[in-house]
Amino acid sequence: MKQVITFLTLALVVLATDCGSGPDNKTLLVSNQWILEEIVYADSTNKQQAQPSMTLQFSDSMNRVSGRGVCNNFFGVYELTGEDNINIEVQGSTRMMCPDQAFEDRYFAMLNLVDTYKVTKNMLELKVTAQGITLK
Repeated sequence: MKQVITFLTLALVVLATDCGSGPDNKTLLVSNQWILEEIVYADSTNKQQAQPSMTLQFSDSMNRVSGRGVCNNFFGVYELTGEDNINIEVQGSTRMMCPDQAFEDRYFAMLNLVDTYKVTKNMLELKVTAQGITLK
């Protein structure tokens, strides 16, 4: 049986701030709050708009990560293991019932699988290289 891998693209854009030129990836990573824009499935023409409330923020202090899904806040830790390698662990979240709980659950699960990152001036790109998944 042929294994089908779903390619998933999550678009995250910076909330505000002009980062200027020259900062390294980590500086850009922690200096912005990122907003999920959409999920694009590469194996189809299907696009799913994210809720404007879905965010991701990295703290320089103690390598904490936090944010918001569709209706729940989450928290966890991250570790930078190389120039562009990252591990994210969502450790917990609030437990309100959401109108689109499945979408929020997928978002949290995808964050746990991320292994590389790249930051440009206004966009964060997270990848799950083994599965060909990119979060933008």
